[in-house]
Amino acid sequence: MKYANLNRPVPVGFPLAAAGMRQRLTDYLALAKPRLNLLVIATSMVGFYLGSRGPLDLLGLLQTAIGTAFVAGGAAGLNQVAERETDGLMERTRHRPLPGGRLSPGEARAVSWLAISAGLAQLTFTVNV
Repeated sequence: MKYANLNRPVPVGFPLAAAGMRQRLTDYLALAKPRLNLLVIATSMVGFYLGSRGPLDLLGLLQTAIGTAFVAGGAAGLNQVAERETDGLMERTRHRPLPGGRLSPGEARAVSWLAISAGLAQLTFTVNV
């Protein structure tokens, strides 16, 4: 059996590529505004609980939270696309991914619609229409 040479040098571009991918994922997460959307997720979970009949379906509750997180995150991303020029003017928001130039409006829009679609599919097929 042949083993990989783990002592060979790593290509110079590798750490830069990994750092770039990490920044890209961080920007996508910032686009979704997870701290703000925790309130949306909590509200949907309370609604799920109040609408439940019989014992609480914990798997259904988790699936509702996941689907809601994707839909709310995608909506937050579309909002940032719409507000990117205004965000670029304000001190507090000018370093966000869109006004900061780290994401293009088209890329942010595509990722946001993908998240919304994934969330709606999650809710439709695992919770209910």
